[in-house]
Amino acid sequence: MIGSRSFSAAVIVGGMEGIYEEHKLFVERHPNAEVLPLSTTGAAARIIYQQGEYDPTLARDRTYSSLFRRKLLPVN
Repeated sequence: MIGSRSFSAAVIVGGMEGIYEEHKLFVERHPNAEVLPLSTTGAAARIIYQQGEYDPTLARDRTYSSLFRRKLLPVN
């Protein structure tokens, strides 16, 4: 599914061990896509956030709808 089309973003929420492989595949196939591991949801998302270089707001922002608007919608 990850390779079925071109994606511009991935949102990682919680998760278990399988998410690590999915994250790796996604980044390999879509190197220019935005990756948003929501650290505040815990589990694998937090670990992926801690192991990468991501926007610090992903570690503390819990207002997900406004976070998605800021990170995923084009600036007019």
